[in-house]
Amino acid sequence: MGRHRTLIALGAAMHLTFGTIPSPDDGMDVEGALLATLACVAVGAAFSMLMVIMRTLLGKAMDMQTELAEVI
Repeated sequence: MGRHRTLIALGAAMHLTFGTIPSPDDGMDVEGALLATLACVAVGAAFSMLMVIMRTLLGKAMDMQTELAEVI
């Protein structure tokens, strides 16, 4: 679920970067919106990487527990 949100935020960032905005004087701060979406992408990507690392460590811990149970 977190990956989908990261991809949506990445798409929004790409749209803000390359999209043509008809009237930039309408009160919308494009740079602020772009920075906010890039921050969302960075946080989402970091969280996704953290979950992959934690899942790998959990798998290794389960293997070590099984090996230890066999020794005892």
